[in-house]
Amino acid sequence: MDRTIWQSSEGMEGTWVRGEVAYTYGSVHKIILKALAKKLDDADRAYRGYVAVDDVQFQPIDEAEEQCKGHCTFEGGLCSWTNQEENDEFDWTLGRGSQNIFTGPSRDFTSFGQNEQSGGFVYIESSFPRRPGDRAMLVSPLMNPTEESNPLCMKFATHMYGNGIGTLRVRLRYTGDEERPEKILWEMKGEAGNNWYLGQVPVSSPAQAYHVVIEGIVGQNSLGNIAIDNLSFQVGTCPISPQTASRGSGDCTFEEN
Repeated sequence: MDRTIWQSSEGMEGTWVRGEVAYTYGSVHKIILKALAKKLDDADRAYRGYVAVDDVQFQPIDEAEEQCKGHCTFEGGLCSWTNQEENDEFDWTLGRGSQNIFTGPSRDFTSFGQNEQSGGFVYIESSFPRRPGDRAMLVSPLMNPTEESNPLCMKFATHMYGNGIGTLRVRLRYTGDEERPEKILWEMKGEAGNNWYLGQVPVSSPAQAYHVVIEGIVGQNSLGNIAIDNLSFQVGTCPISPQTASRGSGDCTFEEN
C-alpha cells in the first residue's frame, strides 16, 4: 500500500522551489513521484498547468543535517529528537496505533482513515502509572540561530482524542543562557476529536542557538493520549495554526474579528 510522505498543491509562480522531506523506513522500498491533474469539474482545469521535478537526491540524515534538521515522520525511530532525561516524569513513546478505542489515533497521520496501518507516530501514554500533571518532554536537536527577519516555520500533525486530554505545548529553549526562561510558542488544551489536525508555529531565535521542546501533559484521567507526527521546519514565517493555540504574540488572520 502506497503512503504519502510529501505533497503540495500550491502554485510556484513559474519558479523552481526546493522541496525536501526526511523519513525513516525499516525495509526495502521505492519512492514514487506522482502528479495529479485537476478534477474534470474543477473550474481551474480550463487553464494549463505543468508539474516538473529536477535534481532528485537522497542523503543519509546526518549528511543532510542542516537542510532536514528536526524533520521526522517517526516511521522507524525518533530521528534526531530525544526524550528529556530529567525534570519531567516520563517519555514520549513510538506507536503504530492505539489499542484503546476511546483515546489515541488508530493510525499515523498519513494513513489515518485508510484501510492500512503502515506508519508510525510518537505519543504520550496517559494510563497508569501516570497521574494528572505528569509531563513528557521531547527535545529537538540543537538548532542554529535563525536569521534576523526570516524565522523558521515549524509544522506538525497532532491527535488529541479522549475525554481526559491534557495539554500539548511547543516551547523554545535557549542555549548558553541558563537564566533566560523558556518561551511557550504554541499551546492546545482538551479534546479535539478523533482526527489528526495540522499545526504550525513560527520559531525565531536570531541571537543564539536553541532547542524546540514538545511538552505533553497528562490530563484528568487515563483517556488522554496525545500524539504527534510529521514534524518539519521550513524557512520563512507563517501564521500560528490553529489560531486558538496562539500565546498572544499578535498573530492574527482576522477570521474572527
